[in-house]
Amino acid sequence: MTAVALDRPSGPVELYRPDGRVGTLTQPGRPSRTIALPRRTTAQTLTEELRRLETDEVYGVALRGTADRTDDEARTDS
Repeated sequence: MTAVALDRPSGPVELYRPDGRVGTLTQPGRPSRTIALPRRTTAQTLTEELRRLETDEVYGVALRGTADRTDDEARTDS
């Protein structure tokens, strides 16, 4: 992604980052600003996403239900 725009009643707010390192933020009535926006690695992105996950109780129940099964039982169900 190299650009995003937000349409507001006061006018568009735009962020443009063509090189993956430095972005330009443009807002109505304000001078354009240059912002350091280095591209994150896949590991950094996944770490942030996983940190924000909340407990999935239904998935936990499903996992607990399979914990006592043997490999042979799992194969016969498929």
